[in-house]
Amino acid sequence: NKDKALGIYRKLAVLYPSDSTSRYRSAMIYLDKGDTDKAAEIAEEIVVKFPKRAEGYRLRGIVSYHRRNFADAITELQHSVKLQPTVEGYYFLGLSLYERGELENALSQFRIIIDQNPSFVQARLFTGMILLSQKRVDDSVAEISKLLQIDGRNALAHNLLGSAYMANGMYEEGLKELNRATELDPKLVEAHIRKGIFYLNRGNVKQAETDLRTAIKVRPELLNTRLILFSYYIQRNDRTKALSLLQEGLTGKKEDAVLYNCMAAVMFAENRTTEAMTCLQKAKVIDPTFLAPYFNMATFHAASGDYAK
Repeated sequence: NKDKALGIYRKLAVLYPSDSTSRYRSAMIYLDKGDTDKAAEIAEEIVVKFPKRAEGYRLRGIVSYHRRNFADAITELQHSVKLQPTVEGYYFLGLSLYERGELENALSQFRIIIDQNPSFVQARLFTGMILLSQKRVDDSVAEISKLLQIDGRNALAHNLLGSAYMANGMYEEGLKELNRATELDPKLVEAHIRKGIFYLNRGNVKQAETDLRTAIKVRPELLNTRLILFSYYIQRNDRTKALSLLQEGLTGKKEDAVLYNCMAAVMFAENRTTEAMTCLQKAKVIDPTFLAPYFNMATFHAASGDYAK
């Protein structure tokens, strides 16, 4: 009951004007509600009222992180941990550095947290993710294994461990972890996608289609998953399923241009040139900056001998 909590924090701020905690906690609730403006307003109040305390600067940094202004977030959070080192400060500093692609610096912040609080699961999870992205696979496996000793039912950790095993060529172990991840969280799209691609590579057509379809059902807006399955249908020469899959993904948004372009490819393959050109025209209209339909229309006109077009 966030609104009731906010009311209590407002009373506390009046009763204990020298205590910044209630203001800070209320700002975090506003952030949770998506109201970054109100949270930013409270952050400024804390900085003005308590300029030598870390909370206001930490809150400024967290607000900047939520607004995806990572440079400002880093500056504010670095100042906050100098004034008062806290797990929360280091965590959001690590996240901000991670978003900026400063992986080694982000790793340093997460390691500080783990040294102070070994059971902080999120810090271990990001550490494992960064190590895997740096191709330090064995180190990633070790970190995620420690995490799973703390929280054995963490679906994201099982997904990450499965990915690490796959990267090391340990396919059976990887598949076991990915299956465990989807058991714990059936909506974990990344695990379904990885399983689908694995099964495709192994020629297990039915299982691959099942996992990729599940991923699309959970997150229909993810274009790449749909395109992976589309490519698979085209390779099998199953144009009906390929076309249906693309049509199901149309939302009226800019991303539809990619789907219309792919639909045109299917129609060209079936000699439905008028419908194909209509799809390419729709792709151009919905996203004029997407170049593929222009190229495909030009190719068609050239093949037809209409060089001016």
